[in-house]
Amino acid sequence: RNCTQMPLASAVLGAEDATPVPMGTIPANGVIGVPLHLARDGILLLKPVVSGLEYDWCDIRTEAIRLSTVHDGTFRITQMVDVKFQRIFGAALPADTTLLHWYTCANDLQGVGMRQGVLYVTERFLCHHSNVVGNVVKEVIPIASITDLKKVNTALVIPNAIRIQTAQRTYYFRSFIDRAQSFRELVKLLPNKLLVSQEDDVDEKTRSIFRLEPSDTILNMHSANWHHDPGFTEGKVLFTTHHLLFVSNDDSFSRRRKIAWTDVRNIEKRKSFLIRNNAVNVITDGEGGGIFLSSSRWDRDKVVEEEMNVLWRDGQQALKSEASATSIDPPSNDSYQFADSRVRCRTMTCKVVEALKTPRSAALPAKLASSGAAQARVVTDASIEYERQLQRSRDALTFTVSVVDALTHGRGSDRKVGSPCFIELHTPWVLDNLTCSNMEVQLVDKTRSVIARAAISQGASRQVASVDLRRELRLRARVIRASLPSGTQYGPWSALV
Repeated sequence: RNCTQMPLASAVLGAEDATPVPMGTIPANGVIGVPLHLARDGILLLKPVVSGLEYDWCDIRTEAIRLSTVHDGTFRITQMVDVKFQRIFGAALPADTTLLHWYTCANDLQGVGMRQGVLYVTERFLCHHSNVVGNVVKEVIPIASITDLKKVNTALVIPNAIRIQTAQRTYYFRSFIDRAQSFRELVKLLPNKLLVSQEDDVDEKTRSIFRLEPSDTILNMHSANWHHDPGFTEGKVLFTTHHLLFVSNDDSFSRRRKIAWTDVRNIEKRKSFLIRNNAVNVITDGEGGGIFLSSSRWDRDKVVEEEMNVLWRDGQQALKSEASATSIDPPSNDSYQFADSRVRCRTMTCKVVEALKTPRSAALPAKLASSGAAQARVVTDASIEYERQLQRSRDALTFTVSVVDALTHGRGSDRKVGSPCFIELHTPWVLDNLTCSNMEVQLVDKTRSVIARAAISQGASRQVASVDLRRELRLRARVIRASLPSGTQYGPWSALV
């Protein structure tokens, strides 16, 4: 569903196709369907249709929508943007690089020793930065260059390190607070999972001990304590598609629990001992009466609201009969607001083809090169050049992506996995003119370059496809006083805000 005012070309790259299969152009506020044989394992590609500019498809690996992830619930709906990461590595990485995770760890440099810092994880690169007494060390490791990934020990006995091997060198990163979780996220990024041996991974041990079905996917894991009588057990709590699991930290997983989400009656936020707001009480109808968990390492409210409640609701809905399919009226424009403000949509960026970038104005014919024509040409050149710069600011157009349940109308994490759904594209910026005057509005970046401009009449709104959502943007506006034959009269510009 195209929720913008700009036509979008669509295509699907099948699992065995070398070239995308065109799906046609989606008009503004229009909808297009994807055939079932392509919807299972295809990759959805989109690009804007703009007169005078030819855009390339969005990046297949980092931003295109793998339709299988929409079905199984693993579609990433959020993107993390970190200002410090952009300042350190932004110039060395592609503009569409998205930060997924970051972990505090030490880079063990041969002959130098361990340099404590931060490992930033993106979809295509691993970046480590350390700054010890002003001595800065940066490492950028392309994911595609990794030939081996393995858990190793520090000083032979401490299980807190990961070894990353490429064709050129071997990296050792140590002192991970939660190595298992960090390792799991790195494994997800590898295009070839055979490069890693997971016989010692917590995921594999857990699947074996609890005998999980292949469809019961492990989605999240947290270090936690299970409080029981007497005392408590340190271990890990894992959330799967169908179960809540707890395993102790010993090698044999001697103490463990398995609770189906369909058996959960309530999830209560609690406190444990002297630490407030760090505990969860899961009440069940099955045997055992539930489980009381606490952790000093998790964001309790985020874990409950964005992970546990979502899976619990899906489990409860699985016990009920499916509601009859209902249609959704398409929104008229991007003033449509998301129902859940907690859902942060991912983005999709399309870049203009290099060879077809906006040309400069043509040369003035020699026979018209009189003084009057020359003066008119100066004014025309200034206007054309300004418009050219504005068009060049559209060398990359960005859209936000959301997934809507066609049955329940739930968005993002409120969507029931497996239900038919709409994939919606929105423009990231909507400018509403709530004044009684016609206004001209500009979005300006830190270099004071105008990257977007819009003339908005009173009470109207305009959509803006930004160049790069990670830019620090400011806005200024001025009143359009009158349109005369001699030109448009404007009021003064406001201050940048």
